[in-house]
Amino acid sequence: GLELLLIPYWQHRTGNGGVGVSLSFVLSEVVMLTGGVLLMPKGTLGKSLVHDGGRALGCALLTAGLFYLLPHQRPWLGVPLCILVFTGLSLACGLIRKQDLHVLKGLLRRQAAVPAVVPEFAETQGAAPE
Repeated sequence: GLELLLIPYWQHRTGNGGVGVSLSFVLSEVVMLTGGVLLMPKGTLGKSLVHDGGRALGCALLTAGLFYLLPHQRPWLGVPLCILVFTGLSLACGLIRKQDLHVLKGLLRRQAAVPAVVPEFAETQGAAPE
């Protein structure tokens, strides 16, 4: 419903109603995130999460700042370069650990598939599984 207000406003103001669409999407995501955080049990969000979030935000801001200072890149060069820079900064500040890289390496190696454990339920007429 927010689009009904923001699209005409931004179309009139800037000639681009798409700004209203994007802004309404971002605002609705903020509302959803806030609701999700408020519904979490107390103690779920600890200091380590805030610390990691701050480091991730710092890496993102440094990556964005670097690409702001660089000359315009073609998307097929800029996007992979952006991912590499963010990954390098994440490694440097400890967001990505060596253990994480070993797990990723194992997943990429396509080792022998480990059979998934699927619970089996005995089906009886008229009874729901417990």
